[in-house]
Amino acid sequence: MKHTPPPRKISRRTFLKTGAVAAAVMACAGALSACWVPVDGNSDIVVTEKIKTIEGVKYTMSVDIITGINFNLNAEAGEGVAAPIFDENKFSVSFYSDKKKGYYIQDAKADSFTFNKENGSCWGRVSSSTVENAAGIGFVDSDFTTNDRVEVKYQLAPGKNIIWKIGLESTATTSAR
Repeated sequence: MKHTPPPRKISRRTFLKTGAVAAAVMACAGALSACWVPVDGNSDIVVTEKIKTIEGVKYTMSVDIITGINFNLNAEAGEGVAAPIFDENKFSVSFYSDKKKGYYIQDAKADSFTFNKENGSCWGRVSSSTVENAAGIGFVDSDFTTNDRVEVKYQLAPGKNIIWKIGLESTATTSAR
């Protein structure tokens, strides 16, 4: 039989010190994760309404698919709040197809973008040819249903986005009917 030495005796003071260090490390790690990772793992604000007030700014979003995926966004600042000055580089556009049960295009940058500082609005378009190439569709009315949606993401700050998910009211791909 082999003799095993008894466990090393640790003084209560040393034990408490190492326990305190371990507790401090765990608390610090917990505090960091609480600061950097939101509880739901996501700090995006998802909006499904056309008109929504967020942090004192009233946003109005409209979308259509006439000759491309178009969005028009207006921001009205409330009292004591500044509306964002929209930067086209902070926008991305996705299109969810109910027929496909997936995205025709995802996180695309607008091919055209206009910002009107006077009235706080912007307009963006992902051209039909960009969507056709990405999705392999002809971009005709029959490619779409009113269960489809346009998703427009705007980055307010790093890690904080507003994502509008707006359903199509019409599947018209041209203005001539």
